[in-house]
Amino acid sequence: MRRQAARALGLLAIALAATGCTSLLERSKNPFHFVALYLADRAQDMMEIADVGITISEEPGFAIYGAFASITPVGAGYVNGRFIGLGGGQFLGLGAGDLGSTRFYLSAVGVLVWGYEEFGWQSFDTKNISTIQCQDVGLAGILTPPQGRPGPVPS
Repeated sequence: MRRQAARALGLLAIALAATGCTSLLERSKNPFHFVALYLADRAQDMMEIADVGITISEEPGFAIYGAFASITPVGAGYVNGRFIGLGGGQFLGLGAGDLGSTRFYLSAVGVLVWGYEEFGWQSFDTKNISTIQCQDVGLAGILTPPQGRPGPVPS
């Protein structure tokens, strides 16, 4: 029984340490504030997990592309327009100063074991690669050095 309790406490400690909230104690003012900060951090994490919505653009574009956790890229696409939905850490443009939609750019290709992505949210210049998030994805992408300005990677 003690062994199971010790194992459970150990797993709980690992889970709490892995949440990415190591600064919560320094940032929080009281226990209620701690809980509120924790929930706000998890909400931000959820907004960065997936991009779900529709895109509109003045020029034709097409994309059938997905890369679950940046490990399994499949498809191809090019979109340079506006995004309506949950994406880029924003919902319907809120958080970026726009209401309703957000500027969005994606150029990507993936063949399951390797892929390449370029994407931009809100403020970027497609002619200036330093303003766009770029990364190799897939198992082969893990072994290659970052391209341009590396985008977010799975934690």
